[in-house]
Order: sequence, then C-alpha cells, then structure tokens
Amino acid sequence: MVDAMNIKKITLVVLISAVLGACGGAEERKQVYLERGKTYLEEENFEKARVEIKNVLQIDPEHAEAYLLLGRIMEKEQNWAKAYGNYTKAVELDPTLLDARMRLGQFMLLQANAARSRGETEAEAEALAKVREHLAAIREADPQHPGVPALSASMKARDGDRDGAIALLEPYFESHPEKTEVAVLLANLYQQAERHDQAQQVLARAVEASPGEVSLKVQLAQAYARDQKPEDAIQAMRQAIEQKPENLGFRVSLASYYAQLDRIDEAEQVLHEAITVDPEDPERHLVLVDFLNNRVSFERAVEELQAAIDKLPEAHELRFALARLHGSKQQTEERKAVLKAIVDKWGTEPQGLEAKVALAQIAAGEEDLDTTRRLVAEVLEENPSDSGALMLKARLALMDENYTDAITALRTVVKDQPDNAQALTLLAGAHMQNGEMELAGDNLRRAVEAAPDNIDVRLRYAGYLLRRGELDLAEQQVDAVLEADPEESRALVAKTNILAAKNDPDQLKDVIGSMQAADPDSPEGYFRMGRVHRTMGDLEAAHAEYEKALERAEGQGSMLMLGEMVSLEIQMDRLDSAEARVQAALEADPEHPSAHGLRATIRMAQERYGEAEREYLAQIEVTPDAAQPYARLASARMAQDDLDGAIEAYREGLERQPESPDLLIPLAGVYERKGDYDQAIALYEQLLETNPDNAVATNNLAALLSDHRTDAASLDRALELADKFRNAEQPVFLDTLGWVHYRRGEYEQAIEVLARVVRQASDVAIFQYHLGMAHHKAGNAAQAREHLQKAVDSGNEFGGLEEARKVLEELQ
Repeated sequence: MVDAMNIKKITLVVLISAVLGACGGAEERKQVYLERGKTYLEEENFEKARVEIKNVLQIDPEHAEAYLLLGRIMEKEQNWAKAYGNYTKAVELDPTLLDARMRLGQFMLLQANAARSRGETEAEAEALAKVREHLAAIREADPQHPGVPALSASMKARDGDRDGAIALLEPYFESHPEKTEVAVLLANLYQQAERHDQAQQVLARAVEASPGEVSLKVQLAQAYARDQKPEDAIQAMRQAIEQKPENLGFRVSLASYYAQLDRIDEAEQVLHEAITVDPEDPERHLVLVDFLNNRVSFERAVEELQAAIDKLPEAHELRFALARLHGSKQQTEERKAVLKAIVDKWGTEPQGLEAKVALAQIAAGEEDLDTTRRLVAEVLEENPSDSGALMLKARLALMDENYTDAITALRTVVKDQPDNAQALTLLAGAHMQNGEMELAGDNLRRAVEAAPDNIDVRLRYAGYLLRRGELDLAEQQVDAVLEADPEESRALVAKTNILAAKNDPDQLKDVIGSMQAADPDSPEGYFRMGRVHRTMGDLEAAHAEYEKALERAEGQGSMLMLGEMVSLEIQMDRLDSAEARVQAALEADPEHPSAHGLRATIRMAQERYGEAEREYLAQIEVTPDAAQPYARLASARMAQDDLDGAIEAYREGLERQPESPDLLIPLAGVYERKGDYDQAIALYEQLLETNPDNAVATNNLAALLSDHRTDAASLDRALELADKFRNAEQPVFLDTLGWVHYRRGEYEQAIEVLARVVRQASDVAIFQYHLGMAHHKAGNAAQAREHLQKAVDSGNEFGGLEEARKVLEELQ
C-alpha cells in the first residue's frame, strides 16, 4: 500500500519528468535550468540555485551567463576566491558581460587597496591597471552602465577625493535610482562624510525604486540605527522581515538591535516569532536559547532548551547544546547525564559516538584515565577514523611518552583533516619529543598555513624557529601577529627574545618600550629593559628598571625578579642592599620559596662559605624537591675543598631527583676531580639512559672513555657517542670527536675534524695541542711543530702541556 508521502514523491517525479520531457532538446532544458537558477538566486536559495546553474554547465560548459550567476552565488556566500574565478571565466567566454566586468573591477580595487596597505607598490599598480581596463571596456560598450560611475567614483574615493566621487554618482543616481550598486556606494560615501540624512534619503529612494531588493531595506535599517533613529530602523527591518519571513538572519539582527536598546522582551518576542515560522528548525531554538542565556538567565535558557528537546526529540543538536550549557556553568554531573542520554538513544550512530568522545574528554579533565581510555577504545572500534577519539588517544599516548602511537593517531586525523591546526600542532609536538625536528617544523608550518590568524600557532612556530637559530623566519612569524595587533603581549615578548638572539639592543629597546606602553602596570617590560641595560653594561639603568619591575611584580614573577635584582646588586657590590631585600622577603614570608638560597648567594660572594652552606640547608628545608639547592650546597662545600661533602649533597639531591642532569653531571665532575673515572663514567651512562640527547653528558663520557680507557669496546663506545657531533657547530664537541679518532689511532680522520676546530677557535691552546699531536702521529712534522708551538706559546695551562713541550723538543 502506498502512503501519502510516497504518493507526493511519485507525483513530484512525474511532474518533473513531464516538464523535462516537454522541454524537448538540450537547449530548451538548459533555458529551463537557467531561469530556475535565477529564480532561486532572487529568493536567496543559494543551494538550489547552484544546482540549477551547474545543470546548465553540464549541458553547455561554455555558458558565460551561468558563470556570472555562479559568481553572484559565491559572492553572496562570501566565497570571494571562487566568486572572482567565476566572474573571470564569464568575461573570458563573453567580454560583453558588463556586470561581470564591473564586479571584477570592484574586486581588483579591493586587491589594490590591500597591496597599498602592505606597501606592495608594483602589485597595487597592476591591480589598478586591471580596474582601468574593465572600466574602459564597460564605458565603450555602454556609457550608461552602472559600472562606469561606480568604478570611476571608487577610484576617486581611494585617491582621497570623496567629494569628487559623490559628484560623479549623484546625477547618475537621480536618473537611475533603481541601480542598487550605485545607490549603496553613494550612501556609503555620504556616511563617511557624516552626511547621514542624505545617506538615508538615497537608500529610502532606492528601496522605493527597487522594492524587491530586500538587502536595501536592511542597509536602510542600519543607516537609521547608526543615526540613532531606532523606530525608523525597526520599521525598515520589519519590512525586510515581511518580505523574507523565512530569513532567520533578519530576525536575529532585529532581536540584537532590540537588545542593544535594552528592550529585552521585544527581542525575545522576535526570536519566538522566528520559531513560529519554522518550529522544526533546531537552529531557531538554539538562537533563542543563546539569547536567553546571555541576556536573561541561565535557568530560562535551560528551561527553553528542555522544552525544545521535548518537542523535537530527534534533534540531537539541541541535546548537545544542553550539555554545553551545563558545561558553561561547570555543572559536570548534569552535563554527563545529558551526554549519557544521547549515548543511550543513538548508541553507535555518529551522534552517540560524538557524545562518548565528549564524555571521554570530561573524564580526561577529571584525570580518570581508565574511563578515558575505555571510551576512546569503544569509539575507535566503531569508527577508527573518529578525529575526536584519535586526538584523545594521541594526548594519552603523549602522557605515556609513547610518541610513536601519538604520531600514528595524529597522522590519521591530519590525513582526513589536512587543515586541522590543532592536530598539526600536536603532531609537531610529538615529533619534537621523538627527536624528529624537521618533521616537527614541517607540521608547524602547515599549521600556520591552515590557521594564519591563530596567534598560538604562529608563536609556537616562531619559538621552534628561534630554537633552530632561524631568526629572520622566526621574526617574520612574530611580525605577522604584531601587524594584526601591535600590543599583543606574547608576541612582543617573543620579539624581544628574537632581537636578543640577534644582539640588536637598539631595536630591542624600542620593542620593550612598546611593551611598557601597551601595559604600563605589567612588570614584564621593565624587567626585560633591565636585562638589556645589564647586558650592555649599564648597571645603574638596569637597577632602575628592575626596581620598577619589582614594584609591579607578584607571585612567581616577583621571585624571579628578586633573584635577578640580588644578582645585579652582588655584581654592583651593593651587598647591604641585596641583604636588606632578602631579609624583607623573609620577614614578609618565613617560608619564602627562594630567599634562603639568595642569602646563600650573598654569603658566597662574601666568601663566608660556612654560612652559605647553612643557608642552602635552610633552602632545602623549604624546597626539598628542587635540584638547584643541592647543587649550590655542593658548590659551597667544594669552595671549602670538601669534595666528600659535595658528593653527599649531590647524592641527597638525587634521592629526590634521580634523573636530574643538574645533579648527575656535576657529581660526575667531582668524581673526575677525585680521579675516580669509573664512577664518573657510570654516572654519565646512567644519565644517558634517560636523557640520550644530553649533549654535555655525551661529550664528557666520550672524552672520559677515550682518555682513560684503552680497550676496544670503550673506544668503540666513545666513537659511537662522539660521532653525534660530526655535523655540530660547537668547537668543543667537534674537538672531542677529533680526539676520539686520535685515541683510536685514526690520525687522518682526527686531523680532518681537528682542523675544523682550530679554524673556528684558533686561540684555544688545547685545540692547537690536539691538532699538533694528530699531525705528529701522522708524520707531519712541520704542521705538528706549528700547532704545538702555538699551544705552548699561548701561556695557558692545559692538560697535555708537558707532553707538548716534550714532543716539540723531539721535533727540533
């Protein structure tokens, strides 16, 4: 039995078939599609209009007017690139399509203005030449076409001749009030000249001449609103709504205007009317709920949304909105209940999986990782490419330091969503943690391309480039942020870091001055200016800036700045002032997180090492889990030649921080000083198990193995370690590699590497000594004498000085 709905569908199909059949050939069908597309475009039903126009192009791919209409659709949808492309195609196919030429001319004017704002003179000139080309073609074909006055006036206006532009448009509008483009342009120019009454008169007359142009009524309403004529604005907007009662945007605009006037009840009534027009549309209910939440009360919003859900139980958008609403008030249990109800209703359908992902995100926020993992696994079992679940899986993997799984999950997301900036940024972070810096940089670059307005992404990429030493590229990223917002504090800070790396103090001062002007109550700008002055040796100026910073600082920031000020005053030999600052900090807070350590630093400067030791012990009482106080305590004991006491301090710190490089490396150094090379080697090996990329530990271990062991296994291990420095820029690391080759008897390889070292740092005696010894063993007597003599003549002490002298005597 055929139900009523199917009868309707069958009837519709028959009618369409009958219409198409009656049309006969392709040309007639094409005309039907074209007219239907125009009708839909006038009704602003862009989706249907697009379908009809594409039907035309399927029959005739060279139909110029169809491209013109597609351009208008794309422009209405604010897809400017596709609009421009379709207008261009239309003019290529039919240069006499003057409306398309006019729109292209207007697009090129916008491009010229953008080029001028960027200082791109050549690009601006090229765009203006295109405008003149289109204007000339329109004027030659039809001097009365609205494109002639519109483009001519726009050119005058951009050159600052607004009165001349108005004078061009006024007579044309008087005889052609129905030409919408000219009316809108003239009204805008009047508005810019603050001739508001004339702008309103132009738009009112245009509405009269073209009553079907609903957009004119909207612009007239906006003109009245700008001129503080609320009743006229409301009347014009009501007329637009009467003409397009199904247009939700018009009603939202009117409701927003009522809200601006603090006429809340009338605003709410307008949105209720919008629902009456189409009560099955969830979006209309959501607009009302959003308004109630922002302008009336959270309770009213929840009540309205729950009522909408009761009426539209299949509208999952409403249920998700209710979950978000509870989330905005941190009502986690209520939010969970809504999401669980969605899961119960839709199960493994997309809506149910989306709710499960949201529940997993809540569980992750509550650090309920078992629940998070279970929900993520359930979602991915049903849909292995679910982006939300994959993002959570990646975050969990990153927490577990399982970078391979994180990368795999994020690559799946990025494959389906290549413009997902969040996923690309996370993927970059995973690659960094996995030591794949090039891949990290590539993904950060893609993230910037995907989200060029995302400040966080740009600054993250700038930070990556700064760490890589690509300072100009890093600065470009930061400058792009500052161009949009010259007072963006994070970008200003990033800019100072880059300029500091570039050693450009003058420009650095200018940028920091901008920071201070943007936020004069923030300590950051004064603190950074103090650092610049200190670096340049102007300690008094640095001191003054630090004082300003401390006056404004709070919390962690004040601790850091207090430490820098104490350090500066020690450098300036103002120990009494430094002492007074520390004492004041301790009186204000006996458990101050850093004051005892700062006092110990003062005692070290006074060479009162026993008192410094006691202060470091007091600091350890306050911050027992921090590595630095143990290391400083060890330094105080070493200053008293108490090596065993220093070892004890490091060992106590390692009980709290067993993997700390800040404790393991200097402890190994103490053992080296005592001649206990086996213990030092063991400590470096321990560190590299958990920190395999630690360059200092790698270098020191390679040097120890090559200098104090002769067995093949140790020398192989030394080369394995030192070979990581083959492409390094730092001479000290390259020297280790060269010396390892020397110890292995590989003298030619040693000479090749050590020659690079000496070219970079010829004044370092031990580097000259190492190269001289490599030449000596290779049988190059003249070169050996040259470099060993430079080492000996330097006057510096170095390990191997006696051997250098002995070999020189042999070579005489």
